[in-house]
Amino acid sequence: MPQQALEKKFNYLPSLDGIRGIAVIFVMMLHGSYNFFKGGWIGVDLFFVLSGYLITSLLQIEYENTGNISLVNFYKRRALRLFPPLIICVLLANLLWQVSAPYFYDTGNQKLASAGALFYFINILPKEITGNLGHLWSLCVEEHFYLVWPVAAIFLFRLQHRQRIIFTIAIIAAITIFRITAVNLNISFFNGAILIDP
Repeated sequence: MPQQALEKKFNYLPSLDGIRGIAVIFVMMLHGSYNFFKGGWIGVDLFFVLSGYLITSLLQIEYENTGNISLVNFYKRRALRLFPPLIICVLLANLLWQVSAPYFYDTGNQKLASAGALFYFINILPKEITGNLGHLWSLCVEEHFYLVWPVAAIFLFRLQHRQRIIFTIAIIAAITIFRITAVNLNISFFNGAILIDP
């Protein structure tokens, strides 16, 4: 499907740029205040919601126009968008690793952290290892979404309206049960290792 046809149907909403700006402010306030401001998670959540909305919209437009979703083209577009700035970020982080080391853990593993950033698994590494690349955990979470969601979207778009509602309710219920269980067992999944407090 020509890109031009997709662009004609996708409605650009300037207000979303405003929400993006608010999200950036929240994240910058968190890092700029050295964790004095605790609302950085709001910005991250806003980014996740916006990304999910935009990606789903593009997938839906493609499915409505062609009756299918090209996974190859989707992952190609994601790679072209994400890899160039990611590579620059990892290179700069490696150049500044020794300079920034005092601000992080002395046990940081430069090679493992770099591999985790480039191959999108830094979010499952303990924060003591990630050094100055630890902030890329959110990008890894987003990449995991990209890996799963297009396949799930194809499945969902093929369902009837009633089936989609039932499936969505079932997923929400499953996630809710999982989160309640995790809280009751004191399981933490944040920034690396899965922790279970006794």
